[in-house]
Amino acid sequence: MKIDEWVALSDEERVRIAREWSPYDTSSIDQLLSGIVDEFREKHPRLDISGIGNVHGSPELVVKHPFVFDTRTIPNSFLGLSARSSLRLGTPI
Repeated sequence: MKIDEWVALSDEERVRIAREWSPYDTSSIDQLLSGIVDEFREKHPRLDISGIGNVHGSPELVVKHPFVFDTRTIPNSFLGLSARSSLRLGTPI
């Protein structure tokens, strides 16, 4: 499936389809996942997305942020994938 077809689906359809994906072999959907990441970056340019992570057997968008950060700007989901925040490691100098 191409990203434009994915975007045209309803949220319910995307969630239903995503439940069927294998979190351990994403080779058949890598291009779609990459498109979802690109769409996220376009819609949320101020957030630092590191890519797709596998959390509890489901692919999720991983959004990194500094320790002191208002996570309310991170959406709970985007185009059928859950989004979660992760601390950006390292100390600014």
